[in-house]
Amino acid sequence: GSNAAWRAGYTGEGVTVVVIDTGYSTHEEITWDSSERITSTGEITDDALDNYNGHGTSVSGIIGAAAGNALGGAGIAPGCSMRMIRVTDYNSSTGRTTANTYAEAVAIGRAAVYYDADIINLSLGGYSYSEYLESVIEGAYKSGTLVVCAAGNDGIGSDVYPASYKGAVAV
Repeated sequence: GSNAAWRAGYTGEGVTVVVIDTGYSTHEEITWDSSERITSTGEITDDALDNYNGHGTSVSGIIGAAAGNALGGAGIAPGCSMRMIRVTDYNSSTGRTTANTYAEAVAIGRAAVYYDADIINLSLGGYSYSEYLESVIEGAYKSGTLVVCAAGNDGIGSDVYPASYKGAVAV
């Protein structure tokens, strides 16, 4: 597990991880080197706060929460450099957050090129295929960026995207 990896020197130091999700909430064990929001029109703003469900913060904690501070659990790579890109909006009538394919694609390209991400994490998904989004993920993969995507957890048995795209690693 994580303790054996840390003893062997694998703490995430020198690795840049970009989390593309619901944004973040302030947390004493998580440090983001930068955060931003990409809207459905591709506009980049500094509004990356998650006021809805905390999903992006939870995912970030699993990846990079501080280790050895006696405050709680540690992330698997507490030494990594972590950035947050929010691509979701909250729908008050359904009580759900939704992501936009175009915003996701812009975020993936920005993470791979502008931030030179080693790893991009997308813990979001749906059932609609997008050739455009698949080409962006495949391009990030071909440039040397590992794109990790949620395989889904609802038991439907259908392909879940972006996890089913070429170049994505489904977890």
